[in-house]
Amino acid sequence: MEDLLLLQSAVSSGSLDLARTLLAAGANVNGRAKGPGSTTALEIAAQTGNIEMVDFLLDSGADFAAPAAYNTGATALQFAPINGFMRIVRRLLNSGADVHAAGSVAYGRTAIQGAAEYGRIDVLQLLLSRIDPSERPQRKELARAVHLAEKEGRFTAVKMVKSACGWSDKRSSDLKSLYFRSEGSGRADDWDSCSCAKKV
Repeated sequence: MEDLLLLQSAVSSGSLDLARTLLAAGANVNGRAKGPGSTTALEIAAQTGNIEMVDFLLDSGADFAAPAAYNTGATALQFAPINGFMRIVRRLLNSGADVHAAGSVAYGRTAIQGAAEYGRIDVLQLLLSRIDPSERPQRKELARAVHLAEKEGRFTAVKMVKSACGWSDKRSSDLKSLYFRSEGSGRADDWDSCSCAKKV
């Protein structure tokens, strides 16, 4: 546990030499400290925008698919879009990170939802290019992205996500109603009748 905390501290401070030394000494590159909001070293590197550290950790075996911590956590590919770190987003995507990976149980966001909510337009465009909006679980994800972006006044992001899923404003209220009704239920079938269900 001590090595793990030291590794995370080294990554947070941007000390590549110390991180290299700790891993050589046996620190767990994929470990977490205890606690519901704990993060991995890779998640910290993605959150702080340190592309050199991200490259080093991935090359050292860091798990780009590690799930988000339970409470207010995020995956590496969720932290990077929220902060607008395009190079890190590209690196993680090219490594195989899942655009649709679930966010933290508490206050979680998918990568697309985070990019839309924070108005990271270039990152959002890249993420949207990697999706198939005809799949039902993804339609719910995109509807929530629209909701989050609207709350923050990110109207360019709203327009982009609506375009990606073929959102028809003629039935916008229906989609919002379905979003709130199914939020947290995981019921993808609720979305078959909504305006975002098919490209139009």
